[in-house]
Amino acid sequence: NEVIFSHTTTVLGTDKNNEEKIKVKNILDAEIKQGVKLGYLDKFDGLKMSELKEEYENDIVYEYADQEFKRTGLVLDGDKVKVYIYDWDMKACHHVGYIDEESVNLVKQYLIDREKYSFDINGIIVGGKYKKIIKDEKSGKITVEKGNDGNLGLEIDINIIARKD
Repeated sequence: NEVIFSHTTTVLGTDKNNEEKIKVKNILDAEIKQGVKLGYLDKFDGLKMSELKEEYENDIVYEYADQEFKRTGLVLDGDKVKVYIYDWDMKACHHVGYIDEESVNLVKQYLIDREKYSFDINGIIVGGKYKKIIKDEKSGKITVEKGNDGNLGLEIDINIIARKD
């Protein structure tokens, strides 16, 4: 199928409470923990320390970054677009933030005429705990520093396809 619209944006409000007054960070943490338990997510992409040192020399690797939640959804709410992530068993979803005004302007027309389109929305984990792999150029010794940028959040890839059914 031909993608007629593609856009990536950061989800805003992941550092706040959602519409139900629940800390979004707590929702993300709980869903990540469940995803690991069920085998959908792996810490550091399942790489061993020796592999991390080799692949991320002089770089930072996040604990869960670039891994995706099972399903992500968008809901048009007036002039805002809410972002939801679903539980791994697909029995519940949680409001985790909003997209920025520019992204709303780009995607709103498709959300208004929802029945004409199919949506492929990927919720990608960004930020949080990380390991910084540092190689001393003189000695060749590799050290690993642990850290946490405190910015565990979400980015979404939005792809829209015209429905033909």
